[in-house]
Amino acid sequence: MRTCRSWMGSTRLVSRRRQDPGAKWARIAMAVLATIGVIDTGSITLKRWGFLGDLTCPMGADGCDKVLNSAWGSLADGIPLSLVGLIAYSAVLLMALVPLLPGLQENKSELSRRTWWGLFMVSTGMAVFSGVLLGLMIFKIQAFCFFCVLSNTFTQPLKSPPIVVT
Repeated sequence: MRTCRSWMGSTRLVSRRRQDPGAKWARIAMAVLATIGVIDTGSITLKRWGFLGDLTCPMGADGCDKVLNSAWGSLADGIPLSLVGLIAYSAVLLMALVPLLPGLQENKSELSRRTWWGLFMVSTGMAVFSGVLLGLMIFKIQAFCFFCVLSNTFTQPLKSPPIVVT
């Protein structure tokens, strides 16, 4: 601990330790959600590429195939849209965990600050894009895909990580 003197002359103790335990648990929660998102979008991507067999839609309908094989299910050149989700969830997972790794003491506060802003930007973009895709699924494609709704469910809590600069 060190003493800090404010402009009014009072003193207070200031900790040199910057790691906020709440920020650590928020990062862990985001990493857990991102891991589930990686598994979800990764399995859809591998299925589209033929590396996995059929994914059985838990609702028993053919909605998943209808949504994933629609015009909105892939980008140019047949790249599955789920690959974009896989990359985005992987980026969130990486940004959530890297500042928690031991041995990064030298620039930890700067890395932590930058990754919070990165998490905010990527997760907000994911939430907005996922909301648009959910709207397309409901109103344009008119089918229900459990895996798409699952991805959207895990994207929405990620959209607003607490803005804590540690």
